[in-house]
Amino acid sequence: MKIISNKKAAILIPFLVLITVLFTYYPGFTRFFASAPPLDPQYLIDERNDIIGTFKSEEDANWTMVFSGNGKCYNYYNGTLTSTSSYLLSNTTPQCGTDVLIDENESTSYLTLTDDSDGISICYEINGVGSELTLTVLSTQNLLILDRQ
Repeated sequence: MKIISNKKAAILIPFLVLITVLFTYYPGFTRFFASAPPLDPQYLIDERNDIIGTFKSEEDANWTMVFSGNGKCYNYYNGTLTSTSSYLLSNTTPQCGTDVLIDENESTSYLTLTDDSDGISICYEINGVGSELTLTVLSTQNLLILDRQ
């Protein structure tokens, strides 16, 4: 076994203590060594911007959904606010406890609406966002088509 000289130990020990303190107590130091989180694909970023606006149901013209830039969705029926939900667009699985297909080549994305009053979530596959918003309810596979106002 090789013995370390006192001079080398005097340099090595404070260095190891300094590194230990930095990793333990300074969060910025450990973030420097951590890998960056994966970036969202561009289509998902675009959909998050495109969904902001007002959409009226093709099936029931009295039903309107308003998606705001602050992550809130307001549901109106006959002009009266009926519910407020938090919304999230993502391309991860599971959605509402259901395993779903994630294929960035096919631009798969999902909308989760969580009711602010009772915390119940409803998940949709987004089929398209533009002049109309087309959604498929994951639990029933019903198609919803809403026209941008």
